[in-house]
Amino acid sequence: MDYTEFILRLAKLVEGGFFDRKVVPYFRWLEKYLVETGFVLSPEHYARAAIAVSLLAFILSFAPLVAIHVLILGYGILLSIILSGIVSFIVSLVALAVLIYAPVIRYKSVGSQINRYLPYILMTFTSLSAGGFGIREIILRGLALIPSDAARRSLSRIVVDVMRGEDISDALYREREVVASPTLSSVYEGLATLARTGVGVFDFLYHSMMSVLDELESRLRRVVDSLSVVSEMFIVAVLIFPLMIDVMILFLGGFISIGIPPEALIIIVDFIVVPVVFIILLLLADATLSEVRV
Repeated sequence: MDYTEFILRLAKLVEGGFFDRKVVPYFRWLEKYLVETGFVLSPEHYARAAIAVSLLAFILSFAPLVAIHVLILGYGILLSIILSGIVSFIVSLVALAVLIYAPVIRYKSVGSQINRYLPYILMTFTSLSAGGFGIREIILRGLALIPSDAARRSLSRIVVDVMRGEDISDALYREREVVASPTLSSVYEGLATLARTGVGVFDFLYHSMMSVLDELESRLRRVVDSLSVVSEMFIVAVLIFPLMIDVMILFLGGFISIGIPPEALIIIVDFIVVPVVFIILLLLADATLSEVRV
């Protein structure tokens, strides 16, 4: 039994019930997240399965919690039922939240993967357009040339819609609502508009590519500036400052009362303060580099 069949069986547990009628319709917004993350079932089925898991979490946690409260903690039966009900309700809400927002988190990860390859994607599209290919051929050939799996899944959905007989502009309009990258969504929207005339495709793709490259250049400049500040902080905080402190302690430690032995202060500065500052600066540098990391 694969995961799809398992989810369908879970969904049947609440199908047609109170939660199916009153709660499931509120989760239709999950559709684009499920499609982009490769989920083959509808948002209704996924929401029903998530609610079923939440109810099972409540049922399976309630009885053990009552036993713990009564037999181990020594609470009365009524108090135990109330406390166990509250805790089980929290457990069920946590289970529901995790399942509902898991596709959203995955969606953001897919968007990040696509954005890393955006310059390459737009360069490929622009090159194909400069070679005289139309929008349909650009999408089809781009599917074979682009190395990003997330971007290929997006392009493959467009190709499948076109192979089913749908117009390329309609397929692009539909995909712009699903794709996790806002920039690529804008490109799809522009291509869908141009697909009706076929004019100005190269200019549009070229300007889109240059806009992405200019943004990447701006981010690189900000990162370089930030790293230069971190490097200066490193030199001052890790090299110059402890050296000055050690020299001051060695020459003035016998004349100024500082409350602790000079040797102990040197050990604190060199083996505690300096490593902590070094780790903090490394974390700052890593956080800065994450903006342009591929």
